[in-house]
Amino acid sequence: MVLRRVLSLLLIIILLIISYFFNTYSANYPSKLRADLISFDFDMKIFLYCLIAIFLLSTFMAAIPFRNKRYGYKFFLVFISMNLVFIIINFIGSSKQYFEKKNEYEYLLVKTKQRAESDMKTDLIKCYYFGGDFIFDNLYRDHQKIGKEIDSLTKTYGVIYINKGGAIDDISIELNNRYEEYTESFLEKRNGKKWKYKMKKEIELLKNKYKK
Repeated sequence: MVLRRVLSLLLIIILLIISYFFNTYSANYPSKLRADLISFDFDMKIFLYCLIAIFLLSTFMAAIPFRNKRYGYKFFLVFISMNLVFIIINFIGSSKQYFEKKNEYEYLLVKTKQRAESDMKTDLIKCYYFGGDFIFDNLYRDHQKIGKEIDSLTKTYGVIYINKGGAIDDISIELNNRYEEYTESFLEKRNGKKWKYKMKKEIELLKNKYKK
């Protein structure tokens, strides 16, 4: 009897852990599950609050008389049952979230491929990047002019780089990577195998003209 209870409790703990990680994974799809996605500050607190609420509710319900059953038996039965309900609800919610994210991502993948194909036809690949821009660095003068000259230079390679700002999410990064995969062979065929190295070298020479 004791062994059965211990095994049941271990199974509940394992299911709770799986449930928590699946919830984290579904919330951040299509990103792979990694340490920085696990929020012990917020998500874990919600889980702990739910478990505390289940514990307190089980304590209260076990005190209700029922067929002369002992308190410990009633508490264990209610605690396990309520945890199972919590796990099932969490899995249902996480599954719904997962499929919604998956469908959205697959739709965006199709749109990204269509955009890549359209850009290849116009012979101008639009590469988006995130974060700060070197042309606003204090090392350089006449930022507007250097920006225009760099755009003109990259266009000769069939590429223009567009800054999307500092805010970024994992889906944007993934879609950006896919876009680059779709257009990589096109640019290599157009410009040669070492075109990126050659272009960067030309950009550096151009930038040197505007150094303070």
